[in-house]
Amino acid sequence: MNMDSAAATVDMAALKARRNKKVSVVAHSARPAWIIDVKEYPESSTIVFDLIFRPNPGGGWFRRRYEYDGEADVLHHYGEMVVSDSELSTLPDEAEFKGVNG
Repeated sequence: MNMDSAAATVDMAALKARRNKKVSVVAHSARPAWIIDVKEYPESSTIVFDLIFRPNPGGGWFRRRYEYDGEADVLHHYGEMVVSDSELSTLPDEAEFKGVNG
């Protein structure tokens, strides 16, 4: 099987489900949370995305960049920025992270 055939057989739905399990650990007590700016790379079983959430109750909102490596089943954190209240009001409802079962 050549690499093009292997990339075509990546089940992105399963990859997202595995990513969501990892994200649920990070955002377990920080709801609501949103996953935005998603980039999928089936050829390397990788998903790059930003997670907007409040990691500490009563604290500020943050936008964290993550990369989920599906081959290693590892979630890599690549930094964060503070999110303003005005940016929160622009987040699409469909981007809200519902957890593993959502």
